[in-house]
Amino acid sequence: ASFAGEKVVGQLGTYYRVGDYDIQSEQGHLEWVAPLEFQGFVQWLVRRTSPGVLVVSAEDPDAGAELRQREPLRYIPSALLNDNLYRHVYFRYGNEQILETTLQLDDHGDPKYLCTLGRPTIGWIGQKVTGVVIVDPTSGAMVRIDRHKFDTLPTWVSRIYPNDLALDYNQWFGLYVHGLWNSLLARRDVHIPARDEVFGMLTGSGTFVWFADHTSPSSTDQSMTGFSIMNSVTGAITYYSAVGGEFSSIGAEGAVASHPLVRQGRLTPTQPILYRVDGTDAWVVPLVADTGKFQTLALVNAKDGHVVVGDASNATPQNDAFARYRAFIRGQSEARSSATERVIGGVLDRIGQGPGGNVYFTVRGSSRIFRVDVASGVAVVLARPGDRVSLRVRSGGESGEVLDATRLVTDVAGFEDRDLRDVFEERTKSP
Repeated sequence: ASFAGEKVVGQLGTYYRVGDYDIQSEQGHLEWVAPLEFQGFVQWLVRRTSPGVLVVSAEDPDAGAELRQREPLRYIPSALLNDNLYRHVYFRYGNEQILETTLQLDDHGDPKYLCTLGRPTIGWIGQKVTGVVIVDPTSGAMVRIDRHKFDTLPTWVSRIYPNDLALDYNQWFGLYVHGLWNSLLARRDVHIPARDEVFGMLTGSGTFVWFADHTSPSSTDQSMTGFSIMNSVTGAITYYSAVGGEFSSIGAEGAVASHPLVRQGRLTPTQPILYRVDGTDAWVVPLVADTGKFQTLALVNAKDGHVVVGDASNATPQNDAFARYRAFIRGQSEARSSATERVIGGVLDRIGQGPGGNVYFTVRGSSRIFRVDVASGVAVVLARPGDRVSLRVRSGGESGEVLDATRLVTDVAGFEDRDLRDVFEERTKSP
């Protein structure tokens, strides 16, 4: 979002900078929204109002940022004196804490500030939400809605509970599951958020929620004990326990980072979110360049950690990633119902690397084309025509991908280059 937003500021950058982005739902789609904030005191003194907001799609990486300029915005966080948003709200509701301010878009696409109010429950900690103030940044008009009347909120309000408070609630829920002393001593059934952040996502019904996966208190544990979904308006949390060992978001991120294609492209995995894909739990992990620009998508099977990476050169790399993952799941299903594996020996005829980290090759005397994932080992990368190889393939293991009118691609479950193995063994024996 930051990468896309900076491209449309243009000459306005003399007076304004892009503020903090808030993620939210607008008409059933996830959007990043940020105000144009003043560069400093002099810029505020000269201009006094902000021209508008930036809107960036959180779903379509190819959609450009929109600079939405309608009514000028007077009450924003970077304004000074009585135009400052926090001061403006504090003058009327100063007996409560301002937990967060978020910029959200109403039914007409106009920006409104939502200031979440709260109070501590234990000394100065243990904050709970008591209400929300809707501020018109143009006129300064304010409407306060108490917590017990949140069901009367406008339908465009997508979030009230701050992400840091959502993280605290998850922390308290897992840490004090059996009380304070258990969290310090026995630690029975204790679980904590796997990372120090929560991610916003839309449910199937279009509700904006905070997502967090949980793990054990062990610092080396990369398995998931369960995950939580928190309604960002009501604060209600639903926790789902994981059945069997599955990768946590940290483990999935590490698996993606170690993938050869990701390392070769110097890509960075970010914001993994758990989805249900074709009956399996899968981590969906965006991959970005050093500049922050989205490049492609990776999917990680939460059960076994298998990683598939979408082809970045594809017109829609995210769709390519899902297609590859579904092909992997389909292959697993077919493998379980097919006959046992068999070993084929032969001499490499032709070999070359294809899209998505796959290596295609032929064997002398065979009309079939074989395919193996480059992540299966270094041997397939160093192999060359003329090498003696052993292939482990499944009976009926054709993938269904047609390269020409007569031949199907056969997926290889295991690849061994016997000539390369002999070379390594000789070098090992040499003094």
